Amino acid sequence: MGWDILKNGDLMTVAEDNGFEAMVTGDKGISHQQNLKGRGLTLVVLPTTDWGTLRQNSAPIVTALDEATPGSLLNVVFDLPFRRPRRRSGPQS
Repeated sequence: MGWDILKNGDLMTVAEDNGFEAMVTGDKGISHQQNLKGRGLTLVVLPTTDWGTLRQNSAPIVTALDEATPGSLLNVVFDLPFRRPRRRSGPQS
């Protein structure tokens, strides 16, 4: 849709103007960056953007979207899988 150049506030406005009711994001700081008062758009914030994890935890995301009301912010919560930190390649000191 060519919206990849838009930032949060502008993106939310364009989405509302085009009939979207919800915006799903992995930006956990968006609630501090955007004022939702008077907005017709719901923000649904995910705990991760890892597609495999999201696919395995779709039920809480669908529930959040079902419970959404205009101007609300919903934080989706589910347990994230443990991931071992990556080892650096090369010599260790």
